[in-house]
Amino acid sequence: MSILSRYAMVRTKLCAHIAVLFLLSPAMTFLSSAQNDVDQGGYTYYGYVPARIWYAEPAQLGHGTPTSENFTINPLWIAESALIGVIAYTDETEVSVYMLPSNQLVEDETINEMEKLFVRLANGTFFKVHASKPVAVEFLGGNVGGKELDPDMNQAALINSLYPAVDGGYVGREFVFIAAQGLTGLQYRILALEESEVTVYKEDGSTLTSFTLEANEYRSLSLSAFKAYRVASTGNIMVQSFGRGRSMYVPSVEGMYSGTRFYTISLPGTDTWDPTVAYGFQIIAAEEAKVTIYDVEFRRQIDEFTVPAGRNVTVQPDSHEIFIESDKPISVAYVHHGLRGAGGAGGGGWAYGAGLTYMGVSPGETAYVYVPVSASQESYLFVYKDGTIVTIDGAPLEFDADQFIPLASGLHEVETTENVLIQIVHWPRFPEFQAIQNFGAVVPAIETLNVRETVELQPVVEGEDATMTYIYAAVAVVAIAAVAVVYFLKVRK
Repeated sequence: MSILSRYAMVRTKLCAHIAVLFLLSPAMTFLSSAQNDVDQGGYTYYGYVPARIWYAEPAQLGHGTPTSENFTINPLWIAESALIGVIAYTDETEVSVYMLPSNQLVEDETINEMEKLFVRLANGTFFKVHASKPVAVEFLGGNVGGKELDPDMNQAALINSLYPAVDGGYVGREFVFIAAQGLTGLQYRILALEESEVTVYKEDGSTLTSFTLEANEYRSLSLSAFKAYRVASTGNIMVQSFGRGRSMYVPSVEGMYSGTRFYTISLPGTDTWDPTVAYGFQIIAAEEAKVTIYDVEFRRQIDEFTVPAGRNVTVQPDSHEIFIESDKPISVAYVHHGLRGAGGAGGGGWAYGAGLTYMGVSPGETAYVYVPVSASQESYLFVYKDGTIVTIDGAPLEFDADQFIPLASGLHEVETTENVLIQIVHWPRFPEFQAIQNFGAVVPAIETLNVRETVELQPVVEGEDATMTYIYAAVAVVAIAAVAVVYFLKVRK
C-alpha cells in the first residue's frame, strides 16, 4: 500500500518573550492564560520553545580559572526557531497547532496514516497541538552544521525518550514515530517484554528489518532522521532512543512517570567528556522503598538499596540496559549536568549540561518535581481542563484549560485534580550568556498521562519469583499514592 510522505512547513515571525510571567513560590499564583475557545475533545500536546538556542564556545583556556571572556557565541549555533513534528497513526486525523496564550491558529491540517506534518515556531513561543485522534508529537531544536533545522536534512538532535505505542501506553505491539538522530550510531533500541517477532517498516511501507526477540532481549537500530517508521510486534515491546548527556524522565512499565518497574537504556562507565561530571539515574520515593537494579543484557542483579521517604538516590549502573524494581512507587529520571572540565576545549574538555524533557502528574499521586538549581532554566506546568486545582508546595491554585505557570528552581511537591504536563528545560549557568544548544523530545498527550494496561513481565534473572503482573487499567484513572519524580545534579556538556 502506498504511504504518503509529505509535510507542511509553517513559519511564524520571531515572537517577543511573554511579558509577565511570575516565578512560582508557595504564596504566588500563576500564570499565563489562554481563551478556551477550542473544543477540548481529542488529544492535546503542550510545550514551549526555549528563548535562547545557541552555544557559547570556550576558547583554549589552559588550566586557569575560566571567565566569561573566554567564551564566544558561535553564530552558526544561533537558532531562531524549533520544529514540531506530528505523524498520524490513522487516516483522517485532524491536527491543529496554536500559539498560546492567544490561541492563535498557526496550522490546521488533516493527515492520514504515516503522514507527517512539520510546523516551525519561533523562540519564546508557547504552543498547543490538538489532534482529533492520537498522534506522535516530537519537538526538535538547534541548528545542524550551522544550518537551520529542516525536515529535508539527514540528521537532527538526538531524542532521549521512550516512545508511546499507538494505544497511548509505553508498552505495546505497534509504534509509529519520526526518527531523529545523527548520521551514525545505534540511537534506537527495541526491548521485548515477551517472545516477539518484530518488523520495522519504512514510511513507504517497505520492510527495513525483521527479527525475533526473547523476553528481556533487545536490538539496537540506526534510523534516518525525519523519516517515519512503524514498528509492529507479535508480543509486548518498548521502544527507546537515548544519547549520553541528555536529561530524561523515565516512564514506568505500569503507567506514566510513577510505578514500581522501569526499563531503560543505561550508559556504562564514566562520562566521556569529563570524569568529574555528575550524572546518573535519580530515584525518589515518597514512602521508604527497597529498590533493586538488574543488568538486562547479562541477566544479573547489580545493585540493591533503600530510598528513604521523601529522598532521592543517585546511581550510575555499569550496564547498557537496566531494569529497576521497587516494592513501593518511585520515579526515575536520568539527569546530566556538566561541570567545567580542567583545561577547556582541547585541554581536558568542557562538559556541557543541558536538557529538555517532559513528565506528567495525574490525580491521586504526589509528585516531587525537581527543577535544577545549579543551572539556568525555563520550566512550565501546563493544564488542559477548566477547574483544575494544582497544589504546589502546599498552595492550591485553580486553573482553566490551556493555562500554564513557570516553575522556579528547586524541589516542588505537586498534586492535581486533573492531569498536568510539565516541561523542564535547563542549561549551564556559566557563562551567563550560555543557552541550550539543541534538543529533542517526545511530547506526551496530556490525556494519556493516567492510562494503565495489564502487562506481564518475565524475571530478568532466572529462578526469581514467577511472572510479575502489574495492572494499570486502560481508560481508567489509577491512583498511585505518593510517587515522586525528581532529578538532582550539577551541570553537563
